[in-house]
Amino acid sequence: MQILLHESDRKGLFGRLVYEDVVQYLWRSGAPGVTVYRSEEGLDKQGHIQNIHSEYMSEQLPVKMEVVATEKELQDILEHLLEEIQGAHGQAIVMPEVMDVEQGGWRGENPEMQSDSLLKVFMKEEDDYNGTPLYHAFMRELQKLDVQWVNVIRALEGFGQDHVIRKTKIFQFANHSPVVLEAVLPASQVGYILERLKLFIQAASGPAILLSGQLVSAPTSRE
Repeated sequence: MQILLHESDRKGLFGRLVYEDVVQYLWRSGAPGVTVYRSEEGLDKQGHIQNIHSEYMSEQLPVKMEVVATEKELQDILEHLLEEIQGAHGQAIVMPEVMDVEQGGWRGENPEMQSDSLLKVFMKEEDDYNGTPLYHAFMRELQKLDVQWVNVIRALEGFGQDHVIRKTKIFQFANHSPVVLEAVLPASQVGYILERLKLFIQAASGPAILLSGQLVSAPTSRE
């Protein structure tokens, strides 16, 4: 599920930030985790283009929140979530076609994928693989596999299975930020790539999911 808000949305004129209240609500509701992203550029509530270099950018940019949960967990969350975001004109989008790589039927064998997929792996910045930051290890393996598009995002805020809320701060030196890795996988290679990534996925503190889609513009192979 994705929840869409603006960072400037508040409860009342000088009230609490809505997205922070939503994180607290999800935490209290027992949601398995949430990841909050601040956009680098986007439209503000008046339809004006804002980016990280804009004046007052910290209060104008869109915020996206992602929750990975079962259908039952989402039903329980949605019961009161809409009340939390209604006054801010927020939106909640549920995406049913999501496969849990570890628990959704894949146990190492090649899944019968009929479409291209977006792999998303949620982790903590301090997660490691044989002494290397896990997201770096993922990147190196995906590079070896000639995956054409990989993206690593440091989130604004979030919590996972440990139920500890973590925030990214400007003057933060400890590596405690939530991190999400995304990679586009063509249907013909999904099973092979997932098998190669099995140990890396198991090392992540958060879930790994596949979103089905259709690759409408494929990059040319690297020489």
